[in-house]
Amino acid sequence: RGDTGLTSGAPLTGEGVLAGGWKYYSIAVPPNAASLTFATTNAIGDVDIYTQLNAKPASGSWICRPYIASGNETCTAVNPAAGTWWLGVYGYTSGGYTRTATVVPQ
Repeated sequence: RGDTGLTSGAPLTGEGVLAGGWKYYSIAVPPNAASLTFATTNAIGDVDIYTQLNAKPASGSWICRPYIASGNETCTAVNPAAGTWWLGVYGYTSGGYTRTATVVPQ
């Protein structure tokens, strides 16, 4: 399956990634947004999140990377720049999770 677009506040359940693999999600953030939050919840296994603006994140190129072993991770940008924000989920181990992105307008 290819990259997945996200809708603000709408969780995607039943998502998963293999160990050593990446899965990518994107959301459009309008000008003057107050905040943007990406979260993985209900994680099974150790999945790691990375965020980036206008490009897919990678292990060496990211804006937020929480480093939490549980797989339940959150990244929040306050007053995020407008554009396409990307979320990469990396499988440190194979795992499943629920993915949510929330854009809060000003």
